[in-house]
Amino acid sequence: YVKKGQELARLDRDLLIISRDEIAIQIEANKTNIAELAIQRELRQNSYERMRQMNVASVVSQANLDEAQLALSMAKNALEQAKRQQAQLDLSLKRANKQLSDAVLRAQFDGIVSAVQIGRGMVVSPAMAVGTITDLSSLEVSFVVPGDVFSRANALIGNAVNVVWRSGGREITSIEAPISRAEGNVQAGEGGGRLYAQIALSDTGDWIIPEGAFVEVIYSSGQVDDVAILPEAALYDDNSVFVITNGRTARRVVEIIQKSDGLVYVRGNINEGEQVVATRLPALGDGILVKPERG
Repeated sequence: YVKKGQELARLDRDLLIISRDEIAIQIEANKTNIAELAIQRELRQNSYERMRQMNVASVVSQANLDEAQLALSMAKNALEQAKRQQAQLDLSLKRANKQLSDAVLRAQFDGIVSAVQIGRGMVVSPAMAVGTITDLSSLEVSFVVPGDVFSRANALIGNAVNVVWRSGGREITSIEAPISRAEGNVQAGEGGGRLYAQIALSDTGDWIIPEGAFVEVIYSSGQVDDVAILPEAALYDDNSVFVITNGRTARRVVEIIQKSDGLVYVRGNINEGEQVVATRLPALGDGILVKPERG
């Protein structure tokens, strides 16, 4: 279990630190250089002003004034260049600090770390997955409901279901979990749609049911009418079953209404009292002579 901001791993940062320190030294040296260049520019400015006044009084020639103006211009350019270099060094320092920060992996939220794939001294790449962290505050359980129930998904948001965690046939714990959302598409092969319920944390912030646990979801779906309840093993991939008519098999396509505990609730062309082949057989087809037996 880790807390938000906790350090999870770090790269070897020695070379990054050396590079950062070198940039910091260059910045200090450049700041000293800027201060000296600023003094030189001020001196060149004062010298130019004196030359200009003496030129007006015809004490110095125009050539002397031009030389003073050129020296002032060079001093200004040197100062501006040093300032631009300072800006570049500041960006380099910011980049170096960012690289140092990125070399440390921290948890972005409270959670559970699993599937760790790194260790001391290993070489990692930018695209390498180093582990999994599960946000405990967003644990959900998903379950499929029949189409009749899923059609009322919006009205079900906020309703509670009972989530039971079992192990070895024994109930470990059970909690009430509110339905938080529904998938946007219908699961045709599952006979309905998928809903999600939010799993709350304990009062101490720990999980009650761990991530990845197999659970049973108990909910009220209302009454289902006009359905046949068959073993799920009787259903073929094309949503068909085989009934026995006059001792021979006949394929019937059905509509899946719901699945639950190894049973499938179907609606279709199955008459009351008809026998249904309860197990999928690879070679079974229409018109096969069969002899029903009860186990």
